[in-house]
Amino acid sequence: MSELRRLFPDQDPEALLASSARGYVVSRLLEEGEADDLRWLFSRLDEETVRTDFATRHRQLSRRSFAFWAAVLASPLSPSSLSPPPRAEPWLP
Repeated sequence: MSELRRLFPDQDPEALLASSARGYVVSRLLEEGEADDLRWLFSRLDEETVRTDFATRHRQLSRRSFAFWAAVLASPLSPSSLSPPPRAEPWLP
């Protein structure tokens, strides 16, 4: 867990995972985590829980991370869900 200090320098990721901030930890690890970080995550949460957090917090991921994790987690989300829907009159504020 000491390796996670670089991603959560002033927080305890284990405590965050058990709190309402779990989605924050999951999205941060999916975006910036290395292999050991992801092993730690998946040793504590089942794939369905990670998939649920991914679905609710996917906008915090880069397009590249989103595409990778959508495929790995077999998520029904598509890259178009990253973009806001087009406005009917783009010239209006």
